[in-house]
Amino acid sequence: MALTTRPSAASRAVPLALALVGLVLLVIGILYLTIPASSLPSVLPHRPSDQPSVKRGSVAVVVAVLCFLGAWLVARRAGRSGGR
Repeated sequence: MALTTRPSAASRAVPLALALVGLVLLVIGILYLTIPASSLPSVLPHRPSDQPSVKRGSVAVVVAVLCFLGAWLVARRAGRSGGR
């Protein structure tokens, strides 16, 4: 009978954490890109302006994509090695 190996909790936690951080950054990036800086929530750093913060929004979206890519790569590697 063949033994099946399941990924450990730790190997599942890293991709999940990266995906969660990526999702939060994606939402923040969309907020920065679509809402004028003067209307952003006070928890997000910004300069008073009537235009969206394109640089901050773009950086947040790029880092979110990198987090999603990292989550995919870590999950793929954990799946191949059987959680070891």
